[in-house]
Amino acid sequence: MIWSTLASIPVCYAGDWRGHLTGVPDESTRVHHPCPEGTWRTIRYVLLVAAGPVLASVGVVAAGDREDCAATGNPDQSIAACARVIAETAQNAANRAAAYKNRANAYYNKKDYDGAIADYNEAIRLDPSQALTYHVLAYLNRAAIYYEKKDYDRAIADYSEAIKLDPKRVIAYNRRGLAYLNKRDLDRAFADFNEATNQNPNFSAAYINRGLVHARRNDFDLAFADYSEAIRRDPNNAFAYNNRGLIDARRYDYASAVADYGEAIRHNHPNLAQVYSNRGLAHKALGLTEEAIADFKKAQAINPSDGTSKAQLALISPDAAPAATISAETPSAGSTVREAATERGNDEMIATAMSRLSINLPASVAGIEAVRKPLDDLGREPCDRLAIVKLGPALANVGRRREAATAQLSFSAACGGHVPSLKSATSTLLDLSDYAGATAAASELIKLEPFDASGYNLRALAYDGGGSPKKAIDDYLTTIEMSENKGNLPSDIYFAVARNYERLGQFCDAESSVETWVALNPARNSSSRTQAIIADYAAKGRCESPGSRAEEVFRFPPQKNVVRLPVTVNGVRGTFILDTGATFVSFSEAFAQKAKVQIDQDSKLRMHTANGIVDAKRGRAATVQLRSLQAKDVAVAVHDPVRGSFGDGVDGLLGMSFLSRFRVSIDTQAIKIANRNAK
Repeated sequence: MIWSTLASIPVCYAGDWRGHLTGVPDESTRVHHPCPEGTWRTIRYVLLVAAGPVLASVGVVAAGDREDCAATGNPDQSIAACARVIAETAQNAANRAAAYKNRANAYYNKKDYDGAIADYNEAIRLDPSQALTYHVLAYLNRAAIYYEKKDYDRAIADYSEAIKLDPKRVIAYNRRGLAYLNKRDLDRAFADFNEATNQNPNFSAAYINRGLVHARRNDFDLAFADYSEAIRRDPNNAFAYNNRGLIDARRYDYASAVADYGEAIRHNHPNLAQVYSNRGLAHKALGLTEEAIADFKKAQAINPSDGTSKAQLALISPDAAPAATISAETPSAGSTVREAATERGNDEMIATAMSRLSINLPASVAGIEAVRKPLDDLGREPCDRLAIVKLGPALANVGRRREAATAQLSFSAACGGHVPSLKSATSTLLDLSDYAGATAAASELIKLEPFDASGYNLRALAYDGGGSPKKAIDDYLTTIEMSENKGNLPSDIYFAVARNYERLGQFCDAESSVETWVALNPARNSSSRTQAIIADYAAKGRCESPGSRAEEVFRFPPQKNVVRLPVTVNGVRGTFILDTGATFVSFSEAFAQKAKVQIDQDSKLRMHTANGIVDAKRGRAATVQLRSLQAKDVAVAVHDPVRGSFGDGVDGLLGMSFLSRFRVSIDTQAIKIANRNAK
């Protein structure tokens, strides 16, 4: 028997996002996630399709009634047939429960949600034995109804019951996350989307929904990273391209927004009117009025009720004359000498621009208006930043992504550096699997913005894809260190660090990276999957557990939040500040020499300190001891000589590379650190 329900899922309009935030796929379903603000519309999609056991029937009910009850094509016929099955007293509880379930589905399809809930309740009451099939699906379906009725508390309760019965049910975490998101409970929504990605790393819907949480927190870099990860996992995901385009626009990178909206259109986004409106807004922001009008007209042709495109077309003057289009062909016999001379002059400008940008386009491409106009502008003004911003997506939209990246890199090199061009070029080269080119482009970006995490993250992805694990680790760790709120970082970065340590055979460091992420928020990040990964790394590396089963308590000094601790590194005693926000145990080069710490001279990190950003190298300490608590083979960071980088009388920071191996609890009075196995 196949159980299925149809749902009207909300899709929203979000004008303050310069476009429309749309939904994402949920396994075999289409689930639309909500936006920060907006006007709700509905689209019907299959909400749940799951196979269940065929339930045997007994008694005198006609076989046709049982078939009609289970059928989904005619809700009224199903309701009548199910009623006859339910009324037959000879039916056993399992068969009657199945009939209630099927009738609930039919009520749901008729939007009789109260009737559906009543029947789902009765189905659950009659047959609680089929926990991992029927019972779970009943909770999921009833939760979907509560969600539809905007009764999010009851929806959450039912999704939670489904999770209790089947903790591996990924879609339950994803959908419960959506309910939490509607309640503006961002922390719990984030935890559920995170768990969904942990259980199924290829589940693109959860990355997209987690990206929305980041966006609601105004952390657009992390939102961009999640949408990009969704695209990496599922390159045909139109929803991810559309949502990343919205982030591009929010960051004023309209050129990249146009490219992403184009990909959403190319991959057949189900709400093309919204995407065309989004791209029209980006084209308008770039000053490409003709392209904007064309997009808004396409949106209207698809959906005349689309408010954004209708309003924008009313705002743009209908009398705006289109710019002249230069043909690549020889002027016709009817052309004037002046027209021919103008065309030859424009062709010379275009040829000059292509030479400067190190690209060679055929006349059929260079003659396209969206390409020709910025090339002409760049021929006249070599460092016209608006022109290069227009040229990149224009080339990408006609399948010339390599030339787009080359042009952007050449422009940046010739014009004193241009951050938007470098970011766009690096992302394009990553998409093209040109990891060497992406590494070089990201390095130029870092030179321009040495204190921004995004350049390091892009270069880490390039090193990772290009097979340079040590360099990838350095840049991933720098990305973590440069981020102001490590607790909001996605798990992917920490798991990427672990994956690259694994490639180097450093399994204990891989274990430590995952442990560090879990320790940032154990209630949210600890799961059966993460614990299994930690255990696997520990077994492969034969990693030693911390010594001592004791608990140490450190009181906060009066009127101070800084806790100074006596820490011994390789037998050398020092004063360290406890810092749960620091990735590493960190200290100065002078202390490292005194403690004979092993330093990887080829590594290079950038880290936040009380005195700003400092360079550091990765290293290893044989032992780090805090009173009775000891950890062996601890990853450390050794700062380049910076006077007073930790403060007077302080030798370093006691960070998560040590603390993550223990159970740490903090209250208003004290910090307690204990072995995880301590009673």
